[in-house]
Amino acid sequence: MIRVIVEGDTEELFVKQWLLPSLRNGSFRQQVKVTNSKAKLIADIAKFADSALSERSVSRVFFLLDLYPERDEYEFKLSDDLATKVEKARNYLLRKIDKTQRAAVKIHFSVHEIEAWVLCNCEGIQRRAGLDHTPSFENPESVDSENPPKKRLEKLWRERRPRGSYSPKIDGPALIRELDLKTVQKACPHFAKFVADILSASA
Repeated sequence: MIRVIVEGDTEELFVKQWLLPSLRNGSFRQQVKVTNSKAKLIADIAKFADSALSERSVSRVFFLLDLYPERDEYEFKLSDDLATKVEKARNYLLRKIDKTQRAAVKIHFSVHEIEAWVLCNCEGIQRRAGLDHTPSFENPESVDSENPPKKRLEKLWRERRPRGSYSPKIDGPALIRELDLKTVQKACPHFAKFVADILSASA
């Protein structure tokens, strides 16, 4: 069995309601249990790893977190390139986990936040926001942190709905369910690596 431990509600919805069903449309048949840390993952990652790996049926533990630049504990600089930020954040979290458990642990990030992957549903965004054009985001994971994906979505909603706004709890789930797995993999290399590692663990 694979355990996937996510940071919050949106990540839980993303994995349970879209990612796993999308993978199971192919040859993926591995049993997966998803746990929501309720924003306690960074502080308690060692406890979550230990608890998950104490189950004899668990062979791999995956962690999925946001990569917010304001998180000083990740020990990267704003001037670092994206690959460096990801590596520094991963190493910081791995150091919290017991050395004997690290081989069974995979740490991944929704770069910079899960809404980056939502940006791949351009037609859905156009339809739900009521836009007269289809927005385009060539590299959603590289959307700069000063104007992150969620703010981009909020701005698009305001173009045609000045009094309305993008709702992470309503619009987010609807847009997530419409995502195409191959499209997101092609546009988002960090997401593609996350999927590849899960598939490899289930082989």
